[in-house]
Amino acid sequence: MSRKPLKVSGLIQSGRLVPQAGITASTAFDTPADAPAAKIGQDQPAEIAYNALPASTPAVVAPVNALGVEKLIDLDLLDDSPFQTRLKYDPERIDEISQSFLSAGQSTPITARQMPNGRYEIIKGQTRKKAAINIGWKQARVLVVSRTDREAELDVMVDNTGAPPTEYEEALMFRKAMSKEYATTQKAVAAMFLCSQAKVSNGLAMLNLPTEVLSLLDEEPGLFGAHAAKVINSLWETYPTHHHVILKAIHRLKEGADQGSIQVWVTQQINAASRPPRAQKHLIPSSSGAPRYLTQAKDRDIIVRISDRSIDAAMVHQRIDEMLRKMADEVVE
Repeated sequence: MSRKPLKVSGLIQSGRLVPQAGITASTAFDTPADAPAAKIGQDQPAEIAYNALPASTPAVVAPVNALGVEKLIDLDLLDDSPFQTRLKYDPERIDEISQSFLSAGQSTPITARQMPNGRYEIIKGQTRKKAAINIGWKQARVLVVSRTDREAELDVMVDNTGAPPTEYEEALMFRKAMSKEYATTQKAVAAMFLCSQAKVSNGLAMLNLPTEVLSLLDEEPGLFGAHAAKVINSLWETYPTHHHVILKAIHRLKEGADQGSIQVWVTQQINAASRPPRAQKHLIPSSSGAPRYLTQAKDRDIIVRISDRSIDAAMVHQRIDEMLRKMADEVVE
């Protein structure tokens, strides 16, 4: 089945279509309406690549493809996206990309859109920008694309190239997708981010953590995941007078404690604090080290045991009475 000829010369002349670099525009298809269609095998190019541009866009000489125009751009003209939900970048990952740039160059361009003020807003590649700055580069390859604010925000959210986001950062993306109505249900969010609905549900539950805990995640988004968040929420409700203990358990994670230890550690600390104090025992020896007396204090009871049988118990009792009377007089005074 033959394809209907497409007339493009008028679009090229008007600047709405730009031929790909190195290809000359052909007029082989510019035939009158009543002329017979050209047949395959005649002297016309088999394929011509064009890039559709708005009518107001001037023709460009740089290489063009359907995605945009690739340019070398000064790094100080590249701004991070205001739509970025990633809170922290892994310095080790940045170092790895820096080393890759030094050994093999920049294989993948940063993707950005040009803003009205002449600067560029990164859509994909914030880590690549940081890696380039890390090794002293002044410019980087950038694929400049045309995006509206909404399109740019959507691209930033669904971009998972490089190191994956933490579960908390994902939760922030899930919430933003629903608040901006990119997706209106958890099922739709799951389809948008190519994950399970359970992952979306667990992620959104993380955002119900107490403010004190969320502030810790804002500082260190990889501190714990959705499962630990569920445990923390349960502990927070179960022990309303021991929130300080739960926060201490979370701080232990920064020191290397395992996320799975939170519930056991908090429970042990609370149970230990609620147990009555053990009786305190003091052994009082003679100057030579021989045991003489053993005192034991429990709650408001004090028991004195005489270990040396040569000591007169009545005399000890009298001395204790005298001491207590003196202390009583001191309290009155």
